[in-house]
Amino acid sequence: MDKGRDINPMYVQTIPCVHIDRIDSTAGHIEYRSDIELPKLIDFHFRTGLVYVKDMFGNLIQLGNETKMKYQKYRKYTCGDYIAYIKNNRLYVEDPGNDHQLEWVEIGVIAENPADINECFDPDSSYPAPAHMIPVIKDMIFTKELNIMHQMPSDETNNSRDDM
Repeated sequence: MDKGRDINPMYVQTIPCVHIDRIDSTAGHIEYRSDIELPKLIDFHFRTGLVYVKDMFGNLIQLGNETKMKYQKYRKYTCGDYIAYIKNNRLYVEDPGNDHQLEWVEIGVIAENPADINECFDPDSSYPAPAHMIPVIKDMIFTKELNIMHQMPSDETNNSRDDM
């Protein structure tokens, strides 16, 4: 899940209907901030756990960082696009001066703890992990957490060689 690799959609969780407030407005610059604080997102080598942001019509909003946001207005083809980034566990969206009234967004994230996203987490519901990862996860739990060995230890003290 790093540079050059696609993210398995099984990992992505959607946070629908996130309200954002207008916090800053200057000539040619409108900035919005989410009302809620996002859960701790997983960190990749080259990006955050923020996968996508969509407006209320389903249009994708560009992802970036605060530095990219500052230089967005000087780009030739994307100077009129929204750009979203995360700062202090809050989502910020920059409107480059189109004066659109953005109020609600949908966010797709990969959280460190998926139970943090849903306040009504049901432990019996499916966990956001693909089926091919289950044996690996089980193996890690058995060996690291429960200290269970993969094979039975040899029985040298109870005359195991003489029984054959």
